[in-house]
This record gives sequence, C-alpha cells and structure tokens, in this order.
Amino acid sequence: MRSHTRVTVFILADLTDDPELKVVLFTSLLLTYLLSITGNLTIITLALMDVHLKTPMYFFLLNYSWLEISYTTTCIPKLLSTMAAGDKTISCDGFVTQVFFASLLGTSEFYELAAMSYDRYVAICKPLHYTTITNRKILTQSFLLHSPAGDDGFVSALVTLLVTIVMVIISYAFIALTIFKIPSTSQRKKAFSTCSSHVIVISLSYGSCIFMYVKPSVKQRISISKGIAVLNTSVGPLLNPFIYTLRNQQVKRAF
Repeated sequence: MRSHTRVTVFILADLTDDPELKVVLFTSLLLTYLLSITGNLTIITLALMDVHLKTPMYFFLLNYSWLEISYTTTCIPKLLSTMAAGDKTISCDGFVTQVFFASLLGTSEFYELAAMSYDRYVAICKPLHYTTITNRKILTQSFLLHSPAGDDGFVSALVTLLVTIVMVIISYAFIALTIFKIPSTSQRKKAFSTCSSHVIVISLSYGSCIFMYVKPSVKQRISISKGIAVLNTSVGPLLNPFIYTLRNQQVKRAF
C-alpha cells in the first residue's frame, strides 16, 4: 500500500537576505504599488468622465488600465505582506489562485496590446472606415473573448506571445508604410506621435517577457527572473499611465 503526501503549502523565495535592503525594497514596492493604482485609476476616471475621450482608443486604454490594476494587485499585496510579516509560506490553494489570475490577466494584457495596435492601424491606414470597424459592439465582444483560458500554461504563453507579437508587427509595418507616404512632415510627426506611447509600452511589456526566457543558464534564470517579475508587476503598471499621459495631448487637456 502506497503512502501519499499531499502538498499543502509552498515556501516563497526571498528577493534578498539583507535586512536593510528588505526595508528599502518593501518601501519602494509599496510606493510604486500605490502610485500605480492611483495613476491607472486616474486614466480610467478620465476615460469615463471626459467626453473628448469617448473613442475606441481610450476604450482600449481604459481596459488596459483596469488589467494593470488587477495584475499588480494579484501579486504585489501578497509579496508586501510576506515581507512585512516574515511568513514566506503560501497555501496550495492560494498559490494556484494567484498563478491562475496572474496568467489570465497577463495573457489578456498581451491581447489588449495587440488589439490597440490594430486600432492604431485602422485609425491611420483606413481612417474613413474607422468608426465602422471599431464600433462599440465589436470592441466589447473582442475584449470579452480575447483571453484563452484553460490551456496548458507554457503552450498558452507561447501561443499568446507569438500570435500577439505577429499582430503587432504586421499592424505597425502597415502603419509605417502609410506614414512614410504622407507628403507633409508635420502630418508625419503627428501620425507618429499618436503611436509613440503605445510603442514604448509594447517594448517594455514584450522586452521584459522575452528577457525572462532568453538567458544562458538555469542559475541566472532563477535569480534574474525574480527581479524581472517584480519589475513587471510593479514598475510596469506604474510607468504606463505616465507614458500615455505625458505623450498624449488629449489626456493632458482632460486634467
């Protein structure tokens, strides 16, 4: 007769063993989390309240800000409580729940970025058909359906990364070709400015994700991945509202 041992808890790895550095990390993470929530809530409020922001572009931005709040809230509060209390254990159910929501929300963010790329493609390359293609009914349906839940974790992550990055590259390839055909320099700059903030966010999101898996050794992968994961769940959601706000005149006018 075989005996089975059921796993009930997991022990979380420390970011550092230095007590003084732990205090610095805790303070920094708490501050970035609060600023991230505040910044993304501000974007959501402006997109809902300001009549000038009732466009498909800001509909996507509103949803992306909501995803950022949900994603960082899935990970950072537990990390902060672990660092404050010194209890590095997490229940099996809690671990599975956290991984599920982190994977679901992370996957949704990549599809949202791809959808935003397509929105920019339609706005610049097919402006006369923009309102027809990006009507609110289609946007709502696409937002509800673009998260592949229930797939194998690695396969889902790989498919998500490949599918969305191909969509982004194709969209921006057509955008670049269209912009370079514009004869007016001022109009070209204006067209580029509407995409620049989104390109920066895409670079940060895909860059951090790819960098986590492209490393020479397992030891480096574990140590560096912890740092990148923390940056991805704290600094990324903090920077995105500022990137969109500082580089977007319509959002600036809404304040």
